[in-house]
Amino acid sequence: VSALSHSARRERCVFQERSGHFFRPTLLLDAKPPMRCLREESFGPLLPVQRLDTPSVGQPDEVRFAVEAVGDTPFALTASVWTLDSLFADAFVREVKTGTCYVNWCNDVHPQLVWSGSGFSGNGAGALGLEGFRCLSNTKSVLRSSLLKPISPQKQ
Repeated sequence: VSALSHSARRERCVFQERSGHFFRPTLLLDAKPPMRCLREESFGPLLPVQRLDTPSVGQPDEVRFAVEAVGDTPFALTASVWTLDSLFADAFVREVKTGTCYVNWCNDVHPQLVWSGSGFSGNGAGALGLEGFRCLSNTKSVLRSSLLKPISPQKQ
């Protein structure tokens, strides 16, 4: 609601109406700082879209500008960048401080990949993927000499 009062445009996806506490999937176009939708994690069917018109000063300045815009929040679960420039995308992924980063993709979880947060969005420990399983498991090392003979019960 506060984003709409700051000129964001709402586009609701076509979805069957339901009663109760139901929030239809919603795109917030033209989201701009300091809108809460850009600074807080909603965990709902809400996607704020912020267009960044980066300065035309060159690649490093464009990446820095985008990373600073995305990093203007204490939360760092995911970031998504949409571009046709693969060099820009690679530099953005290297510099952005989030647990998960998407390039021309958004909010898709793969069981093979670690789902991790950073900042106030998590402690860096992941879920899913091999590292996630390791993080949520206790391991035990057992060393056994091949010279051991099986223990047999004593006869009485």
